[in-house]
This record gives sequence, C-alpha cells and structure tokens, in this order.
Amino acid sequence: MNNAAFTQTRVHASGPTAAKIAVVGMAPAKVEIQTGTPFAGPSGQMLNEALAANGVYRKDVYTTNILEFPIPLSESVFTVPREILNIEIERLWAELESVSPNVIIPLGADPLKVICGLDGIQKWRGSILASERSNFKCVPSVHPAWILRGMYKWLPIFKHI
Repeated sequence: MNNAAFTQTRVHASGPTAAKIAVVGMAPAKVEIQTGTPFAGPSGQMLNEALAANGVYRKDVYTTNILEFPIPLSESVFTVPREILNIEIERLWAELESVSPNVIIPLGADPLKVICGLDGIQKWRGSILASERSNFKCVPSVHPAWILRGMYKWLPIFKHI
C-alpha cells in the first residue's frame, strides 16, 4: 500500500451530530467510496435491518470508520503505517467526543481494539464495556460483512445491538 492511497478518496462520517448511538467500522468499501457514505453497501443494509429490528433507525445513528479511506478486504487497519493510523484514530476520537453518544457500537475486531483496547470480538460481543478514552459505554458486535461472508449466524446480531 502506498501513501498516496491514504490521501485520495475519503469517506467522512454520516448522521446527526447529537446522535445517542455511534457505530464505528473499519474502513469504507467499494459502495461507500461510490456514495461517500459509511455503511452504504450490503453491510449497511444489514446494519439498518438489525437496528430497525431493535427500534433504532439509521437516520438517528452516527456512523463512521476508523479509517476514512479504503484498504484491501483482507487487511486490518493495523497494517496501515503507524503514523497514518494514529492520525486517523485521533480524528475518530475527536468525532466521537464531539458527538458524545450514549453508546458506541464497535463493529468488528479492529474497532473493538481501537475503541476499547480489547481483543476478541467473539468474547466481548454484546458486553457493555468502557471505551479507553472519554469513558463512553460500548457494546461491540461482529461486523455485518462477517455475517455476509457466512462467518456467523444472522440471529445473534439482533440480540445485542
């Protein structure tokens, strides 16, 4: 990955800046790049369904990613050069502190690590945790993309979002 890739297409956060819920993913994918909106593709559709099944609607949720630029599907945000990752993490925290949601939903292992400092999404999904900074409540979940790839059963996502 060359550094030019980190400065080209960026997808900024979406949703109300006074949202009670913030959802944090890893990085935008193809549809998100095309639309300029986080969680606009199949993962976003599944997220919308899971939220709606729990009486929460996307228009009321702040959505963002650790990275505002795409990375290869098989890579982690931790493969990005550390100085660039640190800038992105500081931007993310500034966003979250500005919105000040009641709860953050980290979707997947990388957001769980960045937000809560913990490893093991399977161990922690559905738990009420504290963020490493600003003492936000967090309820991590598996990422909808993981479910779409057949790595997880659909029903459990409804039980802890």
